[in-house]
Amino acid sequence: MIRKSVSALLLLALVASAASAVWAADKMTIYIRNKPYKGKAMFRSGLLFLPLKSLVTALDLTVTRQGSTWCVADPAHKEAKGVEVDSGVCVNGLAVSKTVLDTGGETWVAVQPVIKALGGVYLENKSLGMIDIGLKYVAPPTSALDPQPGEASYGARPIMVHWFASW
Repeated sequence: MIRKSVSALLLLALVASAASAVWAADKMTIYIRNKPYKGKAMFRSGLLFLPLKSLVTALDLTVTRQGSTWCVADPAHKEAKGVEVDSGVCVNGLAVSKTVLDTGGETWVAVQPVIKALGGVYLENKSLGMIDIGLKYVAPPTSALDPQPGEASYGARPIMVHWFASW
């Protein structure tokens, strides 16, 4: 009798944990440039979609419209232009197809392919319930002390530490 009760409780716990894992996949916390994203988001076919305007604003990108194609560029590229893409977006002159949805009067874009085309980072950790999105471009050096291209990533600058002993 006790064995059957324990087995039933274990089975119930297993079903409940599986259901909560599915629920958690839809309730991901999104971070863009290490800041919590509070806007709208949706998942379609396993891809995260955000409103184009929100993504462009959060990542400080440039966007223009060429015919039916949205063209996106990062700050290293002066202007957003490119080729016509059916149901897609043009990123730094490269076509990324099947990434755009027009839903509810808004243009939504699939984040993973766009971030990949920008050379950025898209990390999804389902066990922690979070998605981290960022760009890795390096700003052009402004002085001789700034790192040269290829020396640093994530726009890092060298840190100079001065140590003074007072004894």
